[in-house]
Amino acid sequence: MSRVMRLGALVAPGWLMVAMACAEPDALGPERPAEAPPEPGVPLAATASTNVWATKAAMPTAREGLAVGVVNGIVYAIGGSGAAGNLTKVEAYTPGSNTWTTRASLPQGRSALNGTGTINGILYVAGGLNSLGATTTLYAYNPSTNTWATKAPMVYPSACGGSGVIGGRLYVYGYSGCNIGGVSFQRYDPATNKWTALSVTNWPHSSPAVGVIGGKLYLAGGEDTFTPTNARLDVYDPATDAWTSKAFMVQPRSGPAGAVINGLFYVAGGYDSNSQSYLRNAEAYDPQSDTWRSVSAFSTARGHFGAATVGKKLYAVGGTNSTTSWLTTNQSYTQGDIWVTKASLPTAVVGPMAAAIGSKLYVVGGISPTTLAPLTTSQSYTPGTDTWANRASLPQGVSDADGATVINGVLYLPGGRHGGYLNTLYAYNASTNSWTTRAAMPAAGGLGASGAIGGKLYVLTGADAGGYVRRLGRYDPATNTWTSLAPPLGYHASGVAG
Repeated sequence: MSRVMRLGALVAPGWLMVAMACAEPDALGPERPAEAPPEPGVPLAATASTNVWATKAAMPTAREGLAVGVVNGIVYAIGGSGAAGNLTKVEAYTPGSNTWTTRASLPQGRSALNGTGTINGILYVAGGLNSLGATTTLYAYNPSTNTWATKAPMVYPSACGGSGVIGGRLYVYGYSGCNIGGVSFQRYDPATNKWTALSVTNWPHSSPAVGVIGGKLYLAGGEDTFTPTNARLDVYDPATDAWTSKAFMVQPRSGPAGAVINGLFYVAGGYDSNSQSYLRNAEAYDPQSDTWRSVSAFSTARGHFGAATVGKKLYAVGGTNSTTSWLTTNQSYTQGDIWVTKASLPTAVVGPMAAAIGSKLYVVGGISPTTLAPLTTSQSYTPGTDTWANRASLPQGVSDADGATVINGVLYLPGGRHGGYLNTLYAYNASTNSWTTRAAMPAAGGLGASGAIGGKLYVLTGADAGGYVRRLGRYDPATNTWTSLAPPLGYHASGVAG
């Protein structure tokens, strides 16, 4: 039932705007108040009611520098540094019951771990520090048998880094001596039990936050002996074995935790050597718009903790701060309502009509942002894969239609403009990917809205060649006929219906 709104400015190709850029008819009705156009460049922040942190059951063992991972909705806290030194302790947290249980210990104590990666139900933990320094070990945990296995060692020793999984392979970034020593970036293939050395970044990222979105690895923040805490974001593309710098974080931080929820990279907490303070704040990165935004801060400032996501919740566990060497803190972040930039339209369009059929969004017609010509384009979007597909073209280019409405799986597009105003009614059948022309509207018009009631199409026309109008019609798909109804009390050009 979406209706396209008027906006007197063109937008960059690729943006799907609920807008059109054509001259208004001479106003016959009352003059509408001026509208402030939305700001398309920066998505809106999460609402306060859902953009929140909550305290959960404390982890039994206090620690920092641990690795945290998820398998089948269970959060695993692995190793780290505690009162007993480098730990072998593994504890599992079940969000549904808010309880912890002890699991099989690591084969050896490790701290300053490089995060975790889950592949085919197996949790991989690479490197970390032992009493002698950075290690090359790779341990694999099987939750179904509660056992650890030792896999092929890394090419280079690595600690104080991070891990991510892309295409069924484990990628590990780290230092041979945490803040000092050589930097390495390595890939492990479980199918061959072999490691491959990859290209490294040109910027220090000791103790960074790491996340994977869209087959790329994101590395945020960190520091080293010669460089203070930074806010840098570098992105690795496996297809080219190359790194690209992106927008810097709002807050420089090292030892933060990173996790991905719904296509956004969340980075929370950490330590800022510039201000010599542990941090409570958090921010989220949208890779489509290359922008960061601040989100709710948690209650306990800390760094060198672990984080992972279960569904749409982020769990942040353990860490250290200026008052407590080793924390048992366990907090969850609920993302809630937030705008996320998704894949761009294949064909740039201004002022299209849109409606949902089943689980897909269909965007039809509109005008070209370069030629201002009405378009015959039909495009469908699948949220699950974040992909677009071109569909059968409209019989003719249409802009400024009286909305788009779906009845029994068929999308109806009434009226609109192609040079002059139209009285056409086009119907799109998604199952056959075809358009048909139905009975013409009683009068040409557009800039209105439409909706379905009781299997019938109700069309409110906002304007015609003479100016603004007040016109309501009803179309019956069963009989392919129109009926004129009582007009609305006011003018509703560029309105919406629901």
